[in-house]
Amino acid sequence: MPQIFGGIAPVIIVKVYGGLGNQMFQYAAGRRLALHHDVRLKLDLSWFPKQRLRSYGLTAFQIQADVASPSEIERLAGSEDARAVRFLRRVLGRPRQRPPSHYSEVNYDFDPSVLNLPSSSYLDGYWQNERYFEDQALQVRKDFELNIPLSERSLRFAEEIANSSSIGIHIRRGDYVSSQKTQDFHGVCGADYYHRALELVLGTTTEPHLFVFSDDPTWARTLNFGHRTTIVSSHEPSRDFEELWLLSRCNHHVISNSSFSWWAAWLAPHDDARTCAPRLWFQDPSLAPFTPIPSRWRRT
Repeated sequence: MPQIFGGIAPVIIVKVYGGLGNQMFQYAAGRRLALHHDVRLKLDLSWFPKQRLRSYGLTAFQIQADVASPSEIERLAGSEDARAVRFLRRVLGRPRQRPPSHYSEVNYDFDPSVLNLPSSSYLDGYWQNERYFEDQALQVRKDFELNIPLSERSLRFAEEIANSSSIGIHIRRGDYVSSQKTQDFHGVCGADYYHRALELVLGTTTEPHLFVFSDDPTWARTLNFGHRTTIVSSHEPSRDFEELWLLSRCNHHVISNSSFSWWAAWLAPHDDARTCAPRLWFQDPSLAPFTPIPSRWRRT
C-alpha cells in the first residue's frame, strides 16, 4: 500500500457522466489505475443531479468503488468554481490551468501516459479504449457481473438466447436521429450497414436467431433481415443494464457506434464470438481517425 503523507491516503477519483456505456469506460480506466497503485477508487457523481436525461447506473454491477466526497474532489481537482472556469477556458480555446493531479482527456485517442499517472489522480474523460484496462481485463469483467437479479421477462429472453444460434444486433437511434448536432457528431448507422455487418457475422452459423436491441423498435422492424428475429426492447431506461447483459450473452454481435453495445460485445463470454462494428465511430471528420474498436473485431 502506498505511503500516507500528511494523514491523507492516495486515491484515484474518476468523474462519471453520460450513459451506461460511458460510465463503464470511465470506471474501468479508474479501476485499472487504482489496482496499479493498490489504492482506493472513488467516483465523482456530481454530474448527475444537474441533468435529467441520464442516471447513474453502475450500482447494477459488482463494482469496487466508493463515492468521493466534495472535499476529496476539491483536493485533487480544485474547487467547483475553479473547475467551471477551466471548462470555460477550454470552450474558448484558451490554455487551462489545473492542479497537476487533475488529468483531463485531450482527445479520443489512446493516451499511454494515463497508465502511469500518480497514485493520487483525478480522471476526467471518456477513456473509450480497452488499452486503458486490458491488463486488468479479468478483474474488469468480474466487476461488471450483475449485482441485481434479472426480471422474469429478461430471464425468458436469456433462455431463448442460450438455446439458439444467437446473433445480437444493437440499433442506436434516439438522439442520434432527433438531434442534428448529435447526428453531425456521432452519425447514425443506416439499414445498409446492418445488412452488410450481418453478412460478415453470419459466417457458418446455421439457423441463426437474431435478437435486436433498439431504442427505436418500430424502425428496427423495417429492416427485414430474412432470418428469425426477436425484438428486445423494455422501454425501461432504469433497467438498461439488463439489455446490455442480454446482448452480451449472444454468440455473435453486430454493434452500433455506441459504447453501450461496445461493452456488450466486449463482455461476451464466448471465445469464438464474431463482432462487426461501424468503420467510423464518429461522423465528425476531425474525429474520423479515432475508434475504440479492437483489431480483432470486423469493421464495415
